Amino acid sequence: MKDTIADLTWSQFYNVESISDLFKGKNVKRRNGFRHVEINNDYVFGELLYINFDGIVCCYQDWNVYKPFKLAVNSLLPTIKIQFEMEGGEFEYDNELEASTELLSLNYQFVAKYKTNSILQYRKSRKVLDIYMTEAFLVQLLQSQGYCFASLYEILQDSINLFKVPVAITAIQYDMLTSLIYHDYNDQFAIEFIKCRVRELIISVFKGASNLFLTEKFRMEDQLIISQIKKYLDIYFKEDFRMNDLSKQFCINEYKLKYLFKCRYQDTIFSYIRKLRMKYAYNLLVNSPKCIKEIAYETGFKYAHHFTRNFVKQYGVLPKDVRQLADK
Repeated sequence: MKDTIADLTWSQFYNVESISDLFKGKNVKRRNGFRHVEINNDYVFGELLYINFDGIVCCYQDWNVYKPFKLAVNSLLPTIKIQFEMEGGEFEYDNELEASTELLSLNYQFVAKYKTNSILQYRKSRKVLDIYMTEAFLVQLLQSQGYCFASLYEILQDSINLFKVPVAITAIQYDMLTSLIYHDYNDQFAIEFIKCRVRELIISVFKGASNLFLTEKFRMEDQLIISQIKKYLDIYFKEDFRMNDLSKQFCINEYKLKYLFKCRYQDTIFSYIRKLRMKYAYNLLVNSPKCIKEIAYETGFKYAHHFTRNFVKQYGVLPKDVRQLADK
């Protein structure tokens, strides 16, 4: 049976050209600190509540869906947001990644995209809270809580979901969401209350992803040193390294060096160096006439058999096989 679900554009559904236009209403009435917009078209009836502050847009939508529809979202602007699907659900097909994601009721996801080209599908009435933010705001907030500054930038460079699958909303998060939306405060006190709750929700999400960040309260100086060491290794990976020499050169405790590097880059220093050397060696095998023994020596290995063992561990094939394929 042919799919009869209607295809809508953003402007057809919201009567605005872009998401940024949606949150620019100057004459929109306020309610409990939020600006209030009614959504009423052939497909849904409901409301949209939003507030802008400090590089943040917090937006709550409550829809009653009359009939299913698809919504095309296209934007060349970056989108960084946390989406809390409190009721209903959303199915997204990302045309850029050629991948789909289904966000079920009582789940959330963190999304960082530098452009958006997606089709969203809705079949049920829904309640959703989105927190849109700038990268600068998010970095500053997490840094203030002891998270690793550099790691966040590295993760946000990928146009993919931070969490590979949506994550269940916890009971504590749900309480924060309901108090944020249904509080009975007014005027400036309501606005300050919302700001506090939004920050708490963001922090709660990243506490749930603590394996990706440094949650220890290390000094910023130490975090910067780790970044400098990685840059140094990226340039001088062919040299012979000793952990003790690195710690002395960069004036950092050897234990802290190993621990911080592993936390930030999810790899040991020597494993990271080995991978850099193997990548460089692979490139030489494919693009240079040098023999395997020369390549082994150039990439920091004294013995060809030691080089071969590490190469097989990294790529699962012998160096000579890579060379033979490249020569064909």
